[in-house]
Amino acid sequence: MAPKSRTNRGKKTVTKTPEATSNVGETLQGNLLLAMQDVMAAIKQHREEMATMKNMDFGRQIETTIPLEPVEPQGEATPQSIRTESSQEMSRPSFTKRLTSFKKFAPPVFTEEKTPAEAEEWLNTLEGILETMKTDEEDKVPFVEFLLQGEAREWWKMEKANFKGTNLTWKDFRDIFLSSYFSTSVCEQKEQEFLYLKQGNMTVMQYNREFRKLARFAPGLVTSEKDRVRRFFTGLKPIMRKDLSTLNFSTHTELLDKALKLEKEYNQLQAYHHHGEKKRPYPEN
Repeated sequence: MAPKSRTNRGKKTVTKTPEATSNVGETLQGNLLLAMQDVMAAIKQHREEMATMKNMDFGRQIETTIPLEPVEPQGEATPQSIRTESSQEMSRPSFTKRLTSFKKFAPPVFTEEKTPAEAEEWLNTLEGILETMKTDEEDKVPFVEFLLQGEAREWWKMEKANFKGTNLTWKDFRDIFLSSYFSTSVCEQKEQEFLYLKQGNMTVMQYNREFRKLARFAPGLVTSEKDRVRRFFTGLKPIMRKDLSTLNFSTHTELLDKALKLEKEYNQLQAYHHHGEKKRPYPEN
């Protein structure tokens, strides 16, 4: 006898078939598989991003901990050298300011009416100012051009036209000037005076002034600093040459400085003997 099935009143009973249950299971399993794939893809992407960031940090660490060796310039301007040259150029005063500084020394003007003696004196004064200012070679000729007036300015324009396209140096100007205001015979005479110049009764400073003045007329005799030292030394007093003979001088300025100090010692010793004073002995301790 078959058992009686119980049913709830008011409720509808749905009977699930095996096929329906199987479809639902497959759907859930498929959704779960897709979700797992998404999770695995996200984990893989996260790991790749972390690896990329780690490599970038390692590269920065190498740059900061391992200094690069400096590369020597191979004849080409480096950015650093360009910046240095630019800063030096910017720190240098303009030509107008440099010219204004030159004019503060009140350099005398020059006109065509000057006699040879006056022309020589003008050149001596001008060279003294340029030397005191330590004027750059490129500024000397432009500075002098502002001092030429009247016929002298016209003369220089014609002379300068013969050297068109050439940057004239101070030596060029001086040679042209001397040849224009001093005859050949006068130049030869002054060259001989320089050749046989001796200090004699002159002080070292007076002798140096005469030496520099006459040396302009004999450029072939003082072509180098070594020649100037030798010529200046030869003209000094014998006693001074003897005391300086054991020393070596690379420049005329060094020799002049030592000669001035030696002259001062001579004068002090002479004054000492003149007053009849006796020199005190040095203490033993």
